[in-house]
Amino acid sequence: MKHMIGHSILFKLLPGLLLSLIATPILANNITVSDYFPAGGPEMDASHVSCRQFVTQPYMEAGTISVSSSGNYEIADAGNLLGFAGIGQGVSDIVINIYDGSFDPQNTSLNRVSSIDEGDSIPLETGKSYLLVIQPYCEHSGGAFAIVIRGSGSVAGAGFSSDAHTSGQHLTSDGSTTFPDEIGTHVYDASPPITVARTGLYYFGEVGANFNAGITLLAYEEFFDPNNTNTNLIGSASTAGSFSLSRDKAYVFVAVDQDDLLGNWQYTLFPPGEVRFNKSMKGSWVTPGVDASGVLMEVATKTGILFFAWFTYWDAPVEANSSKTGIKPNSVSVASANATVGSSDQRWLTGFGPIHPDSSVVDIKYENSTGGIFNSTTPKPTTDSDYGFGTAEVFDCNNITISYDLPGGLQGSMDMVRIVGDGIPDCLQLVAAAPVTQPP
Repeated sequence: MKHMIGHSILFKLLPGLLLSLIATPILANNITVSDYFPAGGPEMDASHVSCRQFVTQPYMEAGTISVSSSGNYEIADAGNLLGFAGIGQGVSDIVINIYDGSFDPQNTSLNRVSSIDEGDSIPLETGKSYLLVIQPYCEHSGGAFAIVIRGSGSVAGAGFSSDAHTSGQHLTSDGSTTFPDEIGTHVYDASPPITVARTGLYYFGEVGANFNAGITLLAYEEFFDPNNTNTNLIGSASTAGSFSLSRDKAYVFVAVDQDDLLGNWQYTLFPPGEVRFNKSMKGSWVTPGVDASGVLMEVATKTGILFFAWFTYWDAPVEANSSKTGIKPNSVSVASANATVGSSDQRWLTGFGPIHPDSSVVDIKYENSTGGIFNSTTPKPTTDSDYGFGTAEVFDCNNITISYDLPGGLQGSMDMVRIVGDGIPDCLQLVAAAPVTQPP
């Protein structure tokens, strides 16, 4: 897996690999600045380290920092390799511009201390405020970003302390063990058991390779046994990759010095963002415990429409069916009462509504079609296009809730799950990454 990204990323790593030949002291102070970089917004001239020089690019002010002692500080784009390789869904590959005090978007060279694509070590002074202004490295459609800043002095202002288990130092005195597949025998550092805040796909971006020592990251469920490194292993990634993690489980992350570079290492895990309705959610959904009833859903992301057919039953009188499951008809027609196909108590509705890319909730309008005959064009069915309203809300790739407000005072909601989970892996891939959050 070490070479899965190809020679283009190895080329981008060369500056960091050369730096690895130089001894680097332990960097005690370590912060992360993270947010969402919108797709639009104001523009200014692209930095000279951008892939699109001599054009304007969007920019965003990411915050202001100051340092407690003058010296060299390492500053890196934590999502650099993810965005460059196209592995991190919704992770921005950015350029970091550092300005002394303030900047003028009409004169981008004024007060600029440095422009950083991947990572660099630059001198910062006490008594000064440094403004971080980011731009896309190349193409940009919006996404999460994270900047790592570390040095011998403390950093104040924007950002928060990086999670302790995401960085460390490999030394010749570290213990080593043999890892599966082509990884081999190397020194390593194992985290304590860690829980995550949200179920989904977490994107791994290596930061240390920009400076000193790159790693391969392995994830284990519950515990790590150095004498049997295949036990509980759920995945590994080198340079950039992803892990499917659940909020209901604990994980141990093991940083392996696969290239035997030794020195300071660091990585970032971009968490999954909020789930939106995506094309992998099409299919059949049911309410657990409610037999032979459910919705068949279609998610048309290109046209921005969520549509479903709701297959259910007549809503019996309250005294006979206190659960009020299904749909109460205005009347039972002679045709349905004498039906030879299906059953006279079967009902179905259709629901549809516009998908909003920034919301997990869709407003639903219900329709009710009646009066038709099986396999016949006569009589022509009639459709009540104003039969009711409700919402469809997605919580994760296997859980949605559909609410309804229908004639006769029939109101409520249904928690639904997939009948078949084949679409879940694709759904996870379509959930964009969120900004890195402050550790608890």
